[in-house]
Amino acid sequence: MDTELRRILLAHSGGYSAAAAVVVHRGETVASAVTGQTAFSHGFPVTPATLFDLASLTKMFVTVAALRVGPSTVDLDEPVARWLPSLKAGEQITPRQLLTHTSGLPPVIDLVSLPDKESRLAALFDTPLSTAPFDYSCVGFIVLGLLLERATGTGLASLVHEEVIAPLGLCSTGYLPDEAHAFAATEYQPTLGRGLVSGIVHDETAWSLGGVAGNAGIFGTVGELARFGEALRDGELLPENVMAEMTRDQLPAHVDPGFRHGLGVRLNAPFMGPLKGFGHTGFTGTSLLVSEEHELTIALLTNRVHPHRDLSDVSQLRIDVAEWASRCV
Repeated sequence: MDTELRRILLAHSGGYSAAAAVVVHRGETVASAVTGQTAFSHGFPVTPATLFDLASLTKMFVTVAALRVGPSTVDLDEPVARWLPSLKAGEQITPRQLLTHTSGLPPVIDLVSLPDKESRLAALFDTPLSTAPFDYSCVGFIVLGLLLERATGTGLASLVHEEVIAPLGLCSTGYLPDEAHAFAATEYQPTLGRGLVSGIVHDETAWSLGGVAGNAGIFGTVGELARFGEALRDGELLPENVMAEMTRDQLPAHVDPGFRHGLGVRLNAPFMGPLKGFGHTGFTGTSLLVSEEHELTIALLTNRVHPHRDLSDVSQLRIDVAEWASRCV
């Protein structure tokens, strides 16, 4: 089965230099494969230890941290202003709306062009709301990360480590990874003075805030990502009632972004192919799919933004892996 999974990765390999995938069924790894080089030029062979920029999969880690600290610390239905009184829209929105992308905060804002972190945070806190019933918002998750820091008195990187990474015994996953690791390169960005981005978060907004943000910044290996997914599936991280709320459709029936949405996770989304479940995708070419119905977890990592973000779309790869996995279990 490893050979078959690797064949699927190779069939799409024109769209990335590096890829890794793990399929877990009922707690057992049934297939794993890696392929390619960490960069198209002067790269090293990809191994199971290669670190990938998880991009928006970070949102799942931050969501779990928020749910683990509990309602006594973060009540999902209290105004955000309780913790962030300087946020212009703080009285109008709640943590639940941040988690479900229904707050009205925009997808992104330009922070990179501002001179320092203080001015960037000021611009973030002054962001107006739209009237869109659903607007996938990295800004909303950045606000959520700041809220968690204020509510707990702990920096976001430390909080995610304490609540998610350390309990699972993950050794390589986290923000601001050590330079000694082998990284799958992402984009070449000379206009930002970054050159070839490797081992530094690709997301420009998270980078402008120091590399630690609620929307992006976590790096990980494919095996540790699968471990995280399995810990959600088997109830190791969250009690049954909290998992049920996390994976409950939180959107009004008339709101249809093309998938349903729980707390920080997409439900039965197109990238899952024939499988029913929850999970997320990441802009750098990553995805995590957890199917409770099929007792299945699929971790898939690529660097599809290398050497530029328009190189490829890995949507079909995600579907192909999901379809193959559904036939195998």
